[in-house]
Amino acid sequence: FVLQPSWGAKMTAPTLQLYTRRWYVLVVFMLIVINQNNIWLTYGATSTTTQAAYGISANWVNALGAAGPVAFLIIYPFSSWAIGAMGLRVSVVAAAALVAAGSVIRAFCMSYDTFWMVGAGQLLNAAAGPIVMSVPPLVSAAWFPAEERTLATALGSVVSALGCGLAFVVGLGVTNVQQLHIMLYAEGGFCVLVFIMSCIYFPSAPPTPPTLSAAERNHVVVVADAKSNTNTNNNGADKYVINDEASALLAKHHHHQHQQQQQQSPPKRDGRLLFKQSIGMFAQRDACLVLLTGGILTGVNGAWVGVIVNILVPLGYSQPSAQLVGLMSTIAGTGGILFGKIHDSYYKNYKGLLLIIYGVLALASFSFTITTSGIYVPHTWSVAIVFVSTPLIGMCGAGIYPILYEALAETTFPVSEDVSAGLVSLINNLACFVYIFVADYLTPLMMNCLLTGTAAVCFFCTIFIRKRYPRSNLDAAGAITTGTV
Repeated sequence: FVLQPSWGAKMTAPTLQLYTRRWYVLVVFMLIVINQNNIWLTYGATSTTTQAAYGISANWVNALGAAGPVAFLIIYPFSSWAIGAMGLRVSVVAAAALVAAGSVIRAFCMSYDTFWMVGAGQLLNAAAGPIVMSVPPLVSAAWFPAEERTLATALGSVVSALGCGLAFVVGLGVTNVQQLHIMLYAEGGFCVLVFIMSCIYFPSAPPTPPTLSAAERNHVVVVADAKSNTNTNNNGADKYVINDEASALLAKHHHHQHQQQQQQSPPKRDGRLLFKQSIGMFAQRDACLVLLTGGILTGVNGAWVGVIVNILVPLGYSQPSAQLVGLMSTIAGTGGILFGKIHDSYYKNYKGLLLIIYGVLALASFSFTITTSGIYVPHTWSVAIVFVSTPLIGMCGAGIYPILYEALAETTFPVSEDVSAGLVSLINNLACFVYIFVADYLTPLMMNCLLTGTAAVCFFCTIFIRKRYPRSNLDAAGAITTGTV
């Protein structure tokens, strides 16, 4: 039998193949993510010095941080269409160019009169946010096998915490205007270097796909021999092994596509299709719960980290001490990569992992809130609690992303991974913007309680999610990869 795309074009099934250069592609993307987040948090991590350098108030520093979610909300519809219409390479290179341009512009602005250019640079950097936050699961799905997919997604998304941590590390050494200026020049130069690396080599996909689900997404025809269950090309050469379960899953997907779109050309992503897919996700109970809980909590947690200096300074912490707390939280976020590895190798249960992450985050933020609220806690205990709870908040906050992306990819399959990731990122930035906006009207205690309450509510809602693994089942039932080149 022949399984083919609903639009009728016959294609030969590709050999499933892994490429060593997938790691170069991932590293380049990771550097772009690190730069984008570092540029976003530059002024929040050096709040006191920034206020002195430009003659502005803390509210203006918060406004620079809010540029990220504001730009995301405005640009998201276009960027989501662009990823599908222009491909992964063009989208990622464009994001690297925006980050480089924004960082360079800021380096030439060191007075109140040119402060508007700082805002322009922040907005350009923020414009890369929709791509940076939507693409990680798309890169992993296009380049990595099923057993490495969540880890690759974790590396591509969790390094955002490393970028924020870098802002705090560098910020610790910035105590005057001259040092701030030098830092801006250095960051601009490095961003330009990463942009050049992305231009040199960053293809949208490897020559042949690494998994059967990647082949299906590219509208590959599967030609199967009913007796041998071995796929062959037009010349009769073996391509890959497919069993009855994989054949049935593929047939189901193609039949569903055939019912929904009768057309004679490959489906193209347009505004109507994106809107239909997005609304469809909210119509599915499980996908809706994953979207809302993950998007809101990651947004609130990210905003909390972004304004942590302004939370702690009014409580009597010095700027270096507050920066150190923020540094601990963000650097610990890189530990979120462990959740991706655990999901790939030991505990393939995204619902269970999300419950663990949300529960630990709620308890850690509650402990931090109690300790910094003014309630009497012995000094020894208070220091210990802060040094334990802060890294836990950072690790769990960043660890949500790979598991969240995996859960969305499974519950919304065969919708492209970047669509679901983009939508959850939209919710993330909306929650982040609201948190930063209301932060000016809240006390530090209220800002901490908001994080704790959000984590607790998301934990409760996640209990009602039903696990589904259609994408993983398709890959597990389908193909044997021929090797690595």
